[in-house]
Amino acid sequence: MPEQEFAATGGQAEFRGIGAAGWTEKPIACVVEVVKRIEDDANPGKWKLNPGIGAKGTWAFAVMGAKPSTTARRGRFEGPAREAHPAFEAFNTCSPARAQKLPAILISPRVEDCWSASLGMFMTPQGQKPPAGWFCKGDGITASRWNGKNHVDISCPDTMCEFRLTSPAKCKPHTKLFAQLDWSPESPLPRWTFEWRSQSVHAFANIQGLFDQVKRTAFGILHPDKVNTITDPDQMPPFPLTGLSIVLAVAETVGQKKRFPEVHASSAVDNLGAWVMQTINAMKASRDALPGGGCPMPVLPAARVVPALPCDVTEQEWDEAADAHLNPGEYKPANER
Repeated sequence: MPEQEFAATGGQAEFRGIGAAGWTEKPIACVVEVVKRIEDDANPGKWKLNPGIGAKGTWAFAVMGAKPSTTARRGRFEGPAREAHPAFEAFNTCSPARAQKLPAILISPRVEDCWSASLGMFMTPQGQKPPAGWFCKGDGITASRWNGKNHVDISCPDTMCEFRLTSPAKCKPHTKLFAQLDWSPESPLPRWTFEWRSQSVHAFANIQGLFDQVKRTAFGILHPDKVNTITDPDQMPPFPLTGLSIVLAVAETVGQKKRFPEVHASSAVDNLGAWVMQTINAMKASRDALPGGGCPMPVLPAARVVPALPCDVTEQEWDEAADAHLNPGEYKPANER
């Protein structure tokens, strides 16, 4: 369908009909996009967004509306697009040099709620186009692929997939970042939750590297005796991310045949190790997980794992029972034993 091809070429991770491009499950107020800017001749000192394939200008971030509100043409197709959000006019019209970094803060404890990624393709081999939706979608381990009649489950070849080895690649990562804007304290700009999407292999690797770095740092602090035996972040336990300040940065990368924007990510705290320790200490003090996602409390070498308190056991009774190495569910005060 032309709409699906538009979605694939227009950077949309998913397309669910006219008016629903960029559909999201998250409670967002705006969407961040990477768009070129040019000087606005009608308003000296200001810049304007200049989207479109082959457009002139300098790459920078732009804050757009949460839903498509107009149409735009990319190549041979025209489809839904977002407009610049009026609440962020000062940011969207400033020099691109000032909008190539975007401060944000993670508000969900689980990585899966902050960052998601999948592999997929809309473009299909001749004669194998499904009636709607993806031709193939996977996660690097398993995939669902159209065989001409229906979708079947297969082992995902990941980087060795024939559709990822083409140039340009037909199968691409479809990634989403969910966070809250975190401007400087004196900024009047809204601190709303936002979503940023990308189909860039480079952006996927860069953002994933940030979360792997947090995992490695936390794992090294919590399990110093295992850092030389467990080095794969996928084998390390998750660490809650709520409150971690990050910064996204975009710059133009020069490839063999083209120039393209590349987004990098970094933690924005002064000392990532110190932030991890502060988070651990905060969880130890609360004796429970951070709110909002059932995130387990990391286990320090000499710490106790404290599950949720039974509804009929007070915190004081829990402490007394734990100190006595008893089961809190069976604990009774001394005068009742």
